[in-house]
Amino acid sequence: MNMGSDVGFSVWSGMPADWSRHNFQFRDSLAVVRGSHEIKVGVDIIKGYHLDAEYWNTDGAYSWGSDRTGSAYGDLLLGLPASFNQVSPTYWTGDRYLRMFFAQDTWRVNRKLTVILGARYEPMQNWKSREGEQVVFAPGQQSIMYPNMPPGTLYDGDNGAPPRGFWDQWGISRLGPRLGFAYDLGGDGKTSIRGGVGIYHDALNNAGASWMGTSIPFTGGVDITNPFSTTDPYNGHVNPFPIPVPTPSTWPIDLPVTSYMFNPNFQTAKNTQYNLTVERQLPRAMMLRVAYVGSLSGNLTRGRDANAAYYIPGNDAEGNPLSTLDTANMDSRRPIKNYEQMYVADSDGHGDLNSLLVTLERRLSRTLGFQVNYTLSRQMDNALLSGDSPTHGVRINPHGDGNDIWSVADQDATHHLAGNFNWNLPSPHGNAFLRQVVGGWQSTGILTLVSGTPLALYSATGQSLTSVRPYADYIPGCNASSHAGSDPRLMWFNTACFQEAALGTWGTAKRNMLRGPGMADVDWGMYKNFKVTEKLNIQFRSEFFNLFNHTNFGSPGTRVPNSDFGQIWSASDPRILQFALRLSF
Repeated sequence: MNMGSDVGFSVWSGMPADWSRHNFQFRDSLAVVRGSHEIKVGVDIIKGYHLDAEYWNTDGAYSWGSDRTGSAYGDLLLGLPASFNQVSPTYWTGDRYLRMFFAQDTWRVNRKLTVILGARYEPMQNWKSREGEQVVFAPGQQSIMYPNMPPGTLYDGDNGAPPRGFWDQWGISRLGPRLGFAYDLGGDGKTSIRGGVGIYHDALNNAGASWMGTSIPFTGGVDITNPFSTTDPYNGHVNPFPIPVPTPSTWPIDLPVTSYMFNPNFQTAKNTQYNLTVERQLPRAMMLRVAYVGSLSGNLTRGRDANAAYYIPGNDAEGNPLSTLDTANMDSRRPIKNYEQMYVADSDGHGDLNSLLVTLERRLSRTLGFQVNYTLSRQMDNALLSGDSPTHGVRINPHGDGNDIWSVADQDATHHLAGNFNWNLPSPHGNAFLRQVVGGWQSTGILTLVSGTPLALYSATGQSLTSVRPYADYIPGCNASSHAGSDPRLMWFNTACFQEAALGTWGTAKRNMLRGPGMADVDWGMYKNFKVTEKLNIQFRSEFFNLFNHTNFGSPGTRVPNSDFGQIWSASDPRILQFALRLSF
């Protein structure tokens, strides 16, 4: 049960689920050497199976607000819910073949230069539902397979509907050529230059496809606003349960409905990666590597509500607002009637990455080995962090083209320094007792320093007067990144620079315009090795996580005007000590 005196209460019974899945894979390759060429060809075929059986809200779910008595506590105690939702179980069984073919030629041009030419062909077919539970976004078109559904969606078997939710991709666009080279600059094996470029294609994950099985008409259910009471929510409504699973195609539909689907022209993500690396061998078993790594991404998944309500300003003749958050009012402002949300997975996002990587490494030589890596990077995109699902990464303004959210990516971290070492402490020679006490010690450590990741700031309430929460409004000219007061935890950024979005808008604060706290961590271990016999060894391990007990703060509140807006009330783990004995034989 979720509680909040200023918001309301909700209760539901959880979601038992069966997510059985497995893959069968056949893989084979052939290699032929002809002179300076080593040619490889191969095939990789994967047959996937995925079961998604869910019992989401099958026992019913209630929420209580303050609409009926003026008090959330009053509505709860009197049994007057704001909403009641109940759905039948979902059962979605999918099969998919992934077919991949590749060819590669490794050409040793001369003693210094090696060139690699290759290509990989990966046609894409979406998961195929055994129950025919595939939904296609088709505005204005009427389904024959499910005649009781309102116009706007098509299904497996309908004329013009792709049989797997979106069209198969067999064309040349699924070909991924690759080119790489390695050059020994001095011919002595101490300085090398390597580089490469290639096109890579992604495959749709399981969850993205099975979401369609939760759509009406494959599951049946009801959403009741202001039901009669907690004990009798169906008073005044038809109780459709029990509903067969899967639901028959002619089953009556309780309008309006919410649906989840793919754009029929959906394509999986495509990534062009390129890199150039210079590596130099140094004295004392050390090596220095400097690399540029970049990429261009296309066809990134972006969810959107294709049936989001439009804002209508002003009041009616009686002085009532023409646009409110009332469900019936929002439904009246939606462009496609008899539907509520229509979540569609598009593939029109894109992004890029540019990064510099510097590595200093010492191989474990004598008693000491270490590695230090520094990365300076900038990742940009216009696709929110997503999981290939229509409801993941839903863009804020569903009526725009989505270019207004081009910014640093959600996971971007400008600076990342990581280091580790392994040091076998010297053991004394001669005295056996000293060797047992002083010898056999080993020390390890890990250092991690990461700069803060981006923050997006939102309006806490539904100022857009749709089902999508807008960004906050930014006050132009205000220095938003400045801390206020002596304790940045209480005001991580200048909260005076932001206010709730104006009614009917999506907010003027740019996506990810600020950054949260970074992270600094040192982990250290000290081990003592005891050699009992030739084959039996004991190791005593003492490990210290967050050795210096440095406080790594969580992200601040990002919703205006909530009381925690701009404040930090969470942190990662403090120092943790761990001791163990390890027996090796």
